[in-house]
Amino acid sequence: MQKIAGVLATAVVCSLLLLYQNVVALKGVDSPLEQDHTKKESTLEGYEEPEEAVGYLLYQVQQRNLDAALRICAVSDVAEYFYMTGYLNHTENFPGLELIPPPDRENAAYIEIARLRMAYEYAALFEQLCQELPSDGQIKILSIQKDEPANPDGLYYQRRSEISDILGCRDVCEIIAYVEADGVVKELHFSLAKYKRFWKIILYHDFDHTTSTSVVSDAGMPADTFLEEWDDSLVKDVVLPKNYYILPEVKAATPEELVSNLTLYLQRGDALSAMSYFAFVSTEDRAKVSSQLLAGQNEIAKMMQWFYYRMLLYDENKLAWASRHYEDEPEYIPELLDTTNMIFTEFMIHEWAELEPGKKGCRIGYFYGNQYFSNYLVLVDRDGWMLESIGE
Repeated sequence: MQKIAGVLATAVVCSLLLLYQNVVALKGVDSPLEQDHTKKESTLEGYEEPEEAVGYLLYQVQQRNLDAALRICAVSDVAEYFYMTGYLNHTENFPGLELIPPPDRENAAYIEIARLRMAYEYAALFEQLCQELPSDGQIKILSIQKDEPANPDGLYYQRRSEISDILGCRDVCEIIAYVEADGVVKELHFSLAKYKRFWKIILYHDFDHTTSTSVVSDAGMPADTFLEEWDDSLVKDVVLPKNYYILPEVKAATPEELVSNLTLYLQRGDALSAMSYFAFVSTEDRAKVSSQLLAGQNEIAKMMQWFYYRMLLYDENKLAWASRHYEDEPEYIPELLDTTNMIFTEFMIHEWAELEPGKKGCRIGYFYGNQYFSNYLVLVDRDGWMLESIGE
């Protein structure tokens, strides 16, 4: 009887927990990528040859199509597979907020933050490339080929392996492309990574020139050097699956409800739901992707990353210790940054302030690791309450 009673008690507890999770607990925002129907509408999953991936990108430059260009870039791939532990071991440098947040421990919060940041970075590179290739995209693709040494040595393959480990990909390569714009042959370099079967653009330059300010240079050769143009039939009318998203617009009925929901999302590491409360652009402007829209999302993502980093990396002594042990314990900082570390953090509301009609301020406080923190939230009424900013 005792065993039966124990089993029944366990079943009741499990049922109550399930009921709480599915009915009582606050529901978060579903991933826009999971909701998106683009995968069903796509005509191709990806390119298995790196030259074709670059050809696809250059075709989108011709069309000035930012949405399509982003789909060949490693937006979600880097967000999901970037290996911070390997990066710290290799570089022995932790640049803080300047570095992509780590998904090493499968932190969903950092994956969503990185998606928004990577989408902006690739949008900025795309816009730069469009500006450096004149004539409103009327460029002629002359040649696309792999750029690798004639007799690669062991160091060459070792470096490729190290880069692959950090990026979490199967392989990397570099491509050189020649295009004609305004009668001048231009030279472009790209670095690519292979995720699963498909190649994605990682950099708009080669791995050795990460500080270059320009992505286009004069090739110094005539167009007739190339016997025939590159065949663009492989990229015309191709639709790739979507790998980035525009934040959904979520509103709360009252300021109190917004703060209550926001703190719960932050506590459980649901950065996507938390970021969806930000009022960074009008409803109408969300309809079409633009670099300005993605720049706004990037600022939101940086605020979220700052929130987690400020709290989880508060101990300067631990950071100083980590800086001396990148080689033997590079996993130390990713472990500190694990968002599950703050699951028992309790938020408290200290004060409300009426800033102006339709705008309120709220200071929240919380403890983590015997350290007290506070953040100041600015809320705005947009036919429903949204978040304008989060800071100290």
